[in-house]
Amino acid sequence: MIKLAIFAFLFGQCVSLRCFTCSSQVDLHNGMKSECDYFSYWDKTKISECVFPNVCAKYFVDHDGVRWVHRSCRPYDICPAMAIKYNNNRNSLVECATCSDSDLCNSSENIEYSLSSITTGVVLIYSLM
Repeated sequence: MIKLAIFAFLFGQCVSLRCFTCSSQVDLHNGMKSECDYFSYWDKTKISECVFPNVCAKYFVDHDGVRWVHRSCRPYDICPAMAIKYNNNRNSLVECATCSDSDLCNSSENIEYSLSSITTGVVLIYSLM
């Protein structure tokens, strides 16, 4: 029974998609990175579980001359929706991208650890058999 519980936990860890979730202003003038540019796997407050069919998204919006970055778990068609929403005199969509190929793929730097999670899970399950 314990083996089944461990397997279920590890399987869920390996197949779920995790996305960074945050919004912050981007300082274009001083070269400062925004709060959404600093990520760590251990900073759980900025990580959310993404439920299928949603994907990780990252988009930049200019709002009244201020650029914002948004990262979150969103529907796969979020970019066309944001292009319509942010298309007026005050707001514009600067960039939008979605991904679902690896955990935390919507970071400023792509951080991949899903392969190591799978490897660890397989080794642990094999050792329990």
